[in-house]
Amino acid sequence: MASAAAAGAVAAVAVPIEPYAIYGREVAAAEVENGVLDVPSGFLGDESLHPLWVHPNYDLLEEYIQLIMASGTGTPVDANKDTAPKRRKRVRRFSFHLVGTPGIGKSYFGHYWLYKQAKLKNKVVWRTKGDNPLYLCYDFSLEDPLVSVSLAYVIPPAWVMKSIWLIIDGESRGVAGHYGPLLQCVSPGRRGYHECSKDTGILCHLEAWSLEDLKACRDELQLEFSDRDIEQRYEICGGLPRLILDEQMSLAKLKSEMDNAASSASDWKAVIGHAAGDGEKRADLSDYLLHYKLPNVVDLNERYCYRVTKKELCFGSEYIEQRVCDLYEEQGFEAVKDFFDFCQEIPSAQSLAGKVLERHFHKTVRSGGGEFKMRPLNGPSSSCSPSISLKPQHFRRLRRWEITSDIPVDERGTSSGRRKKKQVDKAGFNIYMDTASTEDARRPGAEVATGLASLPEACFVEPYSATQKAFDSLFTPDIIFQDTVSRNHKLFWSAIWEVVQEYDIWHEKKQLPIPRLYKLIFVVPDSKFDTYSLQEYKKDDGDTYQQALPAMSRVQQFVMAFPWK
Repeated sequence: MASAAAAGAVAAVAVPIEPYAIYGREVAAAEVENGVLDVPSGFLGDESLHPLWVHPNYDLLEEYIQLIMASGTGTPVDANKDTAPKRRKRVRRFSFHLVGTPGIGKSYFGHYWLYKQAKLKNKVVWRTKGDNPLYLCYDFSLEDPLVSVSLAYVIPPAWVMKSIWLIIDGESRGVAGHYGPLLQCVSPGRRGYHECSKDTGILCHLEAWSLEDLKACRDELQLEFSDRDIEQRYEICGGLPRLILDEQMSLAKLKSEMDNAASSASDWKAVIGHAAGDGEKRADLSDYLLHYKLPNVVDLNERYCYRVTKKELCFGSEYIEQRVCDLYEEQGFEAVKDFFDFCQEIPSAQSLAGKVLERHFHKTVRSGGGEFKMRPLNGPSSSCSPSISLKPQHFRRLRRWEITSDIPVDERGTSSGRRKKKQVDKAGFNIYMDTASTEDARRPGAEVATGLASLPEACFVEPYSATQKAFDSLFTPDIIFQDTVSRNHKLFWSAIWEVVQEYDIWHEKKQLPIPRLYKLIFVVPDSKFDTYSLQEYKKDDGDTYQQALPAMSRVQQFVMAFPWK
């Protein structure tokens, strides 16, 4: 604990406290409405930091922290490390370290957690970010919650040895004397978090926002961004709300920011080790290059909220991904294979390996295709050929579009009624020439046709980014491809069924018999071919179908070996 002398020295420092006092009163009086927390003067008096849209991941984090706190199984910490191990006293401290890409909303979760403690009328210490942080002591049982402001960890005497939350925005230095639970909101490259959390705490992760999340936030906060604005920005920097929803950030400036980030990555193996927590923490590497994604598959014995303690790495954006894959493709297949193998060796980087596989497979097909080994995963096998010939005659690209509307309150089926839900009223595919760039495809009327029925036969179709949730490419008239390195790769059935219906129309318009079965082909490295098994489908909310739908019999799954030699 800070000494009395230190306390006296701190007290002599003049610190403006009125903005923090106002903030404390406003947080205590605030309420979440329609998923939005608004503090009129801004968080900690910064008017640019409000309102706050409560991201669905915040619900998972809140549930997880409450679950661990209630279980009484926090992280064991040595009270006296100088004594012999057998004589050490053990105490329990709850230390949660929230890690994520800069601009993802970590500090906002800190403010949200402060708000939750205010509703419980608890005592909280907030440590601000920066080289000269302040320690703000709030007691939300008081009408005026702000108790003190200091430049070092000094708390009121009555708070000593009490279980009081400390919320840290940034590095974890200077907090060794805190007794109660701790929440730290920090980027992967910041000093201190890795060592502190490794010894005394639990790492939690905040994943990049989806395109749907960004649009929902835009709608709730009534921001002046069109769908096209958000989609263009999303492809450049990925799901970073601080950058995408910043009205002062132009598209050119955003692209320059990502170019600078990519230029800092001379060694992508170091970038992955840096983000995965398996390598050296390097300040020279940008945290924009890789984002965290929470895994969809969890242990059946665990609560769903435990996803926050796990992570998968994904490329920061389509723009970053293309730069990385092009970099290795230019060096030749051996460089591609070496990078792929490296990603395969790191559990959290396997999805990166999947992206490398996808792009190299697409390049191979676009370069003339070939003959590939294949076997069925379900359905009839007697009539199935042991190989498949892929020799496309045409190439197109597609973008999926949809028109949505709010679901009426009485149809939401949720207890809180806090979030607006969307229903898809109309959806479809726009078809573009193979030469159309991402920017060209966003111009109204740039498409050459609408719907898969317009495609020629033997046409290989690549989607633009963020267009669908369940396939990587198509090959007319009857193939859906999904490239993967994962043993379990559940797919959204609604997206597969949409393609099936479009393929039916394709055959009808050409007055051809509608096939009884369409092919869903999982493209895997040849080393995984023999052991790959049937994959499950999931609903739009992520839950797995417990029983197969009749329509699922229209799709037969196959696995195809893609050579990596």
